[in-house]
Amino acid sequence: MNPHCSTGPTPCMYAPGAGWSGRWCYWKATPKFRKLGYPVSSVRLPGEKDDGRDAERAREARRLIREMLAFYGADVPEMEAGTWGWLIHRYRNDRHSPIHGVKANTRKNYDWCLDRWDAAIGHTRIQQTTYETICDLREGMLNKGRSVAYVHRMFNRLRAVTSYGVLIEDPVATKVSVVLSKMRFQAPPKRSVAPTREQVRSIIDEADARGMFAFATGILIQRTFALRAVGVCGQWLPCDPAAGGIVRELRRNRRQRNAPAGWERWQDGLTWDVIEDDLRGLHEGYLEDGEVHAGADQVRSVRRT
Repeated sequence: MNPHCSTGPTPCMYAPGAGWSGRWCYWKATPKFRKLGYPVSSVRLPGEKDDGRDAERAREARRLIREMLAFYGADVPEMEAGTWGWLIHRYRNDRHSPIHGVKANTRKNYDWCLDRWDAAIGHTRIQQTTYETICDLREGMLNKGRSVAYVHRMFNRLRAVTSYGVLIEDPVATKVSVVLSKMRFQAPPKRSVAPTREQVRSIIDEADARGMFAFATGILIQRTFALRAVGVCGQWLPCDPAAGGIVRELRRNRRQRNAPAGWERWQDGLTWDVIEDDLRGLHEGYLEDGEVHAGADQVRSVRRT
């Protein structure tokens, strides 16, 4: 029997760290925390196989996970299986979840939406979410002055959560996923305005006057070659300590002193090796390997005159 599921027709039980050994079910701390010296490595969960106590074992496994994370300073709230908070938590933490396939900056944007859904409906049982409920949620956002772009972004994330529920074969989440797939959420209109050349020049002149020469140069490059800001300035993203490039260790505060060490690497931005020797263009390799999307055709052809 899968340690994450109960027998019979009842819904799947989330029992992180649980596994069977013969008749008995054991919870085990993750290898990462065992290496850090977590004092509890294994706990035998109550009952035995096929005794109908899967829900009890799942609750105990979740409690042990919370204790382990709290030992290292993490704050993990208790949640009830079958609620939106429970499904969102699984979507974020299941190692098989598709959310782990996105880059760190994209994950940050996803988490922004998920935090808001968790706060709004995390305590609500998924089976109580109907077509009318979803329409009320959308109407409530618009009545509070939320933009069309905000509503579209939020419901895209909720669709992703319910799609994950389909993958783990949760029947209630699957039902809501079907409802969401039949609904249409207005997409935001394409941007119709952009800063003029004179406006950009005024920003660059002001930055120069204040001695902010790096900022001014970055704005000039971004405007000239139609690049995104991150394509010029770059960003720090989590990485493996053995990764190449510009890598630094994350600083930890007093509360995080027992947490695992972390590293991040600067990437996606411009370095001198991608700028042509005469400073009038960018090498083709940057376009093939970098993160430029918008304006890529212009970057290939534009050279400063």
